[in-house]
Amino acid sequence: MKKDSLFPGQGSPFDVMGGDSSGTGQGQQVTWTGATTITTAGTFANGTYTSTTDAECALLVTASGSVTLTNPTVTKSGGPTNASDNYSFYGINSGITAKDGGTLEIKGGTITTTAVGANAVFSYGGNGGTNGAAGDGTTVYISDTVIRTYADGSGGIMTTGGGAMVASNVTAETDGQSSAAIRTDRGGGTVTVDGGSYISNGLGSPAIYSTADITVANATLTSNLSEGVCIEGQNSVTLNNCTLTANNTQTNGNAQFLDAVILYQSMSGDSSEGTATFSMTGGTLVNKSGHIFHVTNTNAIINLDGVAINDSGDGVFLSVCDDGWSGANNIATLNLSGQNLDGNILVGDDSSLTLNITDSSTFTGNISGEIVNAKGSTVSTEIGTVNVTLDDTSTWYLDADTYITSFNGSAANVITNGHTLYVDDVALDGTSTSDDSGGDADVVPAWFDADLYMENKLEQLGDDWNEQSMIQAFNDAGYSGKKGYYQHFLDWGNKENVSPNKYFDSDFYFQDKLDQLQKEASDQGWTMESTRQAFEDANLSAWDHYRLYGINEAIDPCDTFSTSKYLEAKLDALHRDDPSGNWTMDSMIAAFQQAVLNPVQHYVLYGVNENLDFDPDAGA
Repeated sequence: MKKDSLFPGQGSPFDVMGGDSSGTGQGQQVTWTGATTITTAGTFANGTYTSTTDAECALLVTASGSVTLTNPTVTKSGGPTNASDNYSFYGINSGITAKDGGTLEIKGGTITTTAVGANAVFSYGGNGGTNGAAGDGTTVYISDTVIRTYADGSGGIMTTGGGAMVASNVTAETDGQSSAAIRTDRGGGTVTVDGGSYISNGLGSPAIYSTADITVANATLTSNLSEGVCIEGQNSVTLNNCTLTANNTQTNGNAQFLDAVILYQSMSGDSSEGTATFSMTGGTLVNKSGHIFHVTNTNAIINLDGVAINDSGDGVFLSVCDDGWSGANNIATLNLSGQNLDGNILVGDDSSLTLNITDSSTFTGNISGEIVNAKGSTVSTEIGTVNVTLDDTSTWYLDADTYITSFNGSAANVITNGHTLYVDDVALDGTSTSDDSGGDADVVPAWFDADLYMENKLEQLGDDWNEQSMIQAFNDAGYSGKKGYYQHFLDWGNKENVSPNKYFDSDFYFQDKLDQLQKEASDQGWTMESTRQAFEDANLSAWDHYRLYGINEAIDPCDTFSTSKYLEAKLDALHRDDPSGNWTMDSMIAAFQQAVLNPVQHYVLYGVNENLDFDPDAGA
């Protein structure tokens, strides 16, 4: 089944009768018609091209030389209720279709389609839809053009049959089902994109659907219902300094998982079987639902280098397992270079993963074989084959016991955090434990909530910023992933009084301190402004003041967490568990300060597991 097909599993293209240009495709006769047809080279400015007829392009370009369109206005309506594969394979109902080996350059203008099967601009390379075959040289260059499609099976820029598409600063948005903004189909070709914005809003409509070799740089790619990128079979997508956002909230066709990037093989014949490759360097990947990467029924390679990743999905970075397709194996290679990875990896019992962590990369998470799909069905309960290489410059931080098949690298660079890494069912010797007190960003301590910290930072920045622009700024400054966000808190956020977790609200803390000052030194006229200025003059953040002074002054960190109640509960536990220690409130507070911990830190790191008579949400 073809993921980006309006009607998956549909048979061979059927004949289209009439028109002015014919050719052979998949053993059958295909005929193209155009409301306007350009058959000779030339330059055409400010033209208007319109079609309201099914199986007719608004503009068909068949010239063997070079054709240039400047500021065209293209509108396409009229189409079938159910579009055959001819609409996707050959572009018989598109806004603009170029074929027969020529070069078409489109500069500016608008292309709007409202019909089913009406791709906006189509480059057909003439190889009859034969995967792996060379095209006839048909190339479309498009720049500074606004594209809008509304119906099903209507992509933005579309390439098949070995054609070529080169797009620069294009703005494309699609609404229909199976209507990727950057779209390819049988026969593939090459697509090169620089700049611009590509948005898809429909079911089964990723921002990029690849049965070709696609390279995109400096662009914004957004999918508001489906995967961000879909790669089928022996094809590739390369992203350089792009922002990719996916909000895949509804499964489509055979798919049983939600994911931002899927690499798979449908066995429909629309793509050659082989290795699918996704590569991303720099930029930002935002996942709002499900898994970030998903590999099924194919061999796949994923290369990541310095990508800022913002995941608000299921916390799964990669799943390699069975899905709704069959006929091939689930085999993945994940290469991390200069990359921070936060999230778990799932490898099904009949699947395999090679994980290479190199060039100062970090992996925080575990690898498991317990997999449940988006429909709630169990896919796997045991882990498959997992081979890990960890170079001397990189680190793996475990957050759960993990079983793998083989390990190559320095065991000392595996930070266990109290967990165990088993290699071929034997605990790996020489691993390191972590210090959760957290004086630097080598390990992100449990008291630091990276997601909430970023929310608080965004609120502090104000209306001129959004989530994506802030994450990009963090990434550009070298603060990427949870470790990067924690390092930012240490370097800047603490001084800026950005709250690091739900039990510490800097604004509340300042107010509680002010209330105390107004009560105990009412004659000094304390205000919020003078209170904050006093902190600043003392070179103290609210967070640091809490550890040094607030713990003694019973200042509360938020409206639910009572400092005095927590200290009393902890002292009671010490009297119970260590009666010979002769603990007092003063000696216990001194121990907190010696350990460089305020009450909130201590509670999250230790108190939560110490059976204390304390509820952090009961109210201060």
